[in-house]
Amino acid sequence: MLSFSVASITFFLKQPYLDRATPLSARVAVGGTKIKVYTGLRIEPKKWIQAAQFMSYSE
Repeated sequence: MLSFSVASITFFLKQPYLDRATPLSARVAVGGTKIKVYTGLRIEPKKWIQAAQFMSYSE
C-alpha cells in the first residue's frame, strides 16, 4: 500500500509590529501534524514580505 503525506512550511515573524528585528519562526505541517520551529534568525519587519514569505534586500 502506498501512503502519501502532504507537507508544508510557512514562515512568520514572531512580532511583526515591532520597529526592530524580531525572530523568524516556521510552522511545519506534515500529514495533519503541526509544529512550530524557531529558525534562530531575526528580521526587521519592514523588510519582511509575508505574502511571499521572504525578506526584501532593497533599502
